[in-house]
Amino acid sequence: MSRPKVLPAIKSYGVLGSAERGVVSRERNVMRAVVRYIIYVFLSLMVSILASCSGRVSYQQPAAYKPRPVSDLSDTMETTRELDRHFVKWVGTPYRDGGMDKRGIDCSGFVQQTYHTLFGISLPRTTKNQAQSGNKIARSELKPTDLVFFKTGFFDKHVGIYKGNGQFMHVSTKRGVSLSHLGDVYWKDHFWQARRIIER
Repeated sequence: MSRPKVLPAIKSYGVLGSAERGVVSRERNVMRAVVRYIIYVFLSLMVSILASCSGRVSYQQPAAYKPRPVSDLSDTMETTRELDRHFVKWVGTPYRDGGMDKRGIDCSGFVQQTYHTLFGISLPRTTKNQAQSGNKIARSELKPTDLVFFKTGFFDKHVGIYKGNGQFMHVSTKRGVSLSHLGDVYWKDHFWQARRIIER
């Protein structure tokens, strides 16, 4: 007399198991979609981060670029005045990723533009490649025109041009083309390296 009671239970169990498998299958599909979305967002973020403060590449110089002597820059005071005059023309220009003119410019673009305008030197367009140009020097050896680099995030890099007396000109995302001091807490904590493009 117990069999009629057992069979419905077995049947119900079978239906429940099928429903559970359906739920699990849907959950797996949702998880796969979520994982794909996360990967997509991550890769997009990586591309954005790596491009940060590097702009769009207009042309590239070999990473093995070596500094060249420029006799005109033997006068440090005159060099500083040239940098000052150039800075006055650009101060306040807003930050724009990939920009290369007064409507907006980014940090590596400003460095590239400055070196091309003042010294006739073609530097790479990106911060990454600029950080491989010239010769690495100690912070204590900095002279006007040397490049200063900072790690502003896990992947983010920033570059500016040393002007003397602890100051460097660069492009701030908030203030645009401006002056900052290496002794400021933020820049002191995020300082990465200095490189000399022009040997005197």
